Amino acid sequence: MNDKTAVRNIMSYIGAYLVKTILGFIVRRHFAAYLGQNVMGLNALMTSVISMLSLMEMGVGTAIGFSLYRPLQEGDENAIRGIMNIFRKVYTCVAILVLAISLLITPVMFFLVDQSLPNHYVFRIYLLFLLDTASSYLISYRRVIIQSDKKAFVINNVDLIAFAAMSLGQLAVMQSKNGFEKYLLIKMACVVAANVYLWYRSGRDYPFLRKKQKIELDQKYKAEILKNVKALFVINIASYFVFGTDNLLLTGFGSLTATAIYSGYSMIVGVVNNVFNRVFSSITANLGHFLLMHTDQENYSLFQKLFFLNFVIETFVSAFMLVLFNDVITLWLGAEYIWEMPLVIIIVLNNYCRQMTQCSEAFRGAKGLYSPRKWVKYLALLEGITNIVFSVLLIKLTGLVEYGVFLGTTISTVAATVGVPYVVQRYLFNRDLREYFSKYIRYFISSFLCCGIALTLCCQVNIESSIVRVASKIFITGFVFAVCIGTVYFRNPEFRFWIKQFRSMLMKRGNRNDR
Repeated sequence: MNDKTAVRNIMSYIGAYLVKTILGFIVRRHFAAYLGQNVMGLNALMTSVISMLSLMEMGVGTAIGFSLYRPLQEGDENAIRGIMNIFRKVYTCVAILVLAISLLITPVMFFLVDQSLPNHYVFRIYLLFLLDTASSYLISYRRVIIQSDKKAFVINNVDLIAFAAMSLGQLAVMQSKNGFEKYLLIKMACVVAANVYLWYRSGRDYPFLRKKQKIELDQKYKAEILKNVKALFVINIASYFVFGTDNLLLTGFGSLTATAIYSGYSMIVGVVNNVFNRVFSSITANLGHFLLMHTDQENYSLFQKLFFLNFVIETFVSAFMLVLFNDVITLWLGAEYIWEMPLVIIIVLNNYCRQMTQCSEAFRGAKGLYSPRKWVKYLALLEGITNIVFSVLLIKLTGLVEYGVFLGTTISTVAATVGVPYVVQRYLFNRDLREYFSKYIRYFISSFLCCGIALTLCCQVNIESSIVRVASKIFITGFVFAVCIGTVYFRNPEFRFWIKQFRSMLMKRGNRNDR
């Protein structure tokens, strides 16, 4: 693995994401203040509906990304051109299908949305969302070759500039007449501009992509892509049933207000998870090359190190979410946008269980193990169906919409907790799943104790000043986290490895500063 490239990709993403996060929170604060809960709920609902329509993409981007690793490493220009041509054709078809099907299901939108917003307004917003999604497919396919060639930092930098321009434009128009429509038009323009530049950049960096002559792709690549696309189609449908349907259920059984409140929590979770997920996705291309070049034992050793890092990061994230969620949302959007602590605990628990599979997800993606056996891909579908069934059942039995939705997700998450690690341990490392879960359970207990202690101590903090109260909770939680992890794992080889890496990084930075 090229450590410098991996670090550059990760650091460029984290730096860009910090800026994007700050701008995103500012924009959302103004959104809540000037456009209100109903429009915020409508925005969250439309995002969920568009995510459902985007399932037609079927995971082609991920499958293509994996298929490009070897030809990029071998410099096989014909194979790369053939793969990219398939990608272009598929994305063009997807754009057309998204528009066609979405127009057919337009009446469903009027059924989901209550009478708080007029139908003609809902239709205009829906149409803008559709145009944004369909247009993004037409030229975004070139992104995948840059990502697969371990140059994610290029995409990160371009997206940062586009996002900054979009945020400033949206802040400028939000208070004006038809502010939400202008908000969406600015988003569309900036996304298209970023994709146009990356299309041009990929043509410059990979000039063979501009050649016109037809290339017949080798059958082995076609078979590999088709196999992974089929598996990813099922996986993406399942993922949508787990995560994309929450807003639909909250709106359909509850109201746009409930959806608006959840959008605050989901935005924070999304911001944190995207940083965490991209740490792993940024190394996936490098990981794919690493697995090709090293022994099984070296690959498994790397997995153990990254799994420990997965645990440490997620414990840290969960502890701070539990303690600070409601304080942050109150300061950011207002007290009318928070839920009671039991609901917050369920949301954090669901996120923890899902995110603890990210290390396994990265190895599965790097190796292309989306369907090592025909039945494996249906594990993900089982999770999705379980989520829908139990969410609706619990809503009907209890009459508590929010608890029903999120407890249904809790029940279904068990399938993901078992399914993805099973594939990696069985088909990549050929190891007993009990070895993985014995470690997973130890990690879970450690996380539970750390989060429980931090929450208990922070509940005793009764300081009138919001800023001082939040600062006190941050200090307490950070101290508890450091003591818990340091005390329990100071002899752990993975812990020592990461401490050594951290010290080495600090020493290198210190040496550069001394020059």
